[in-house]
Amino acid sequence: MLHKLAAKLAALRSDRGEGPVPYIILVGLVALVAVFVGGAIMVIAEGWVGDLPEGPNP
Repeated sequence: MLHKLAAKLAALRSDRGEGPVPYIILVGLVALVAVFVGGAIMVIAEGWVGDLPEGPNP
């Protein structure tokens, strides 16, 4: 029984031969989403800063 469990666990940990391409695509998608989120945050922040009232100039 333990031998069968060890064989199944070894099969789960073995290399499936996918190669680096799926990981490169995943990293590219994450980077694209990060750039989009960063741009959205900049637009929102610039809008908020534009709404701030001007203070007295010293």
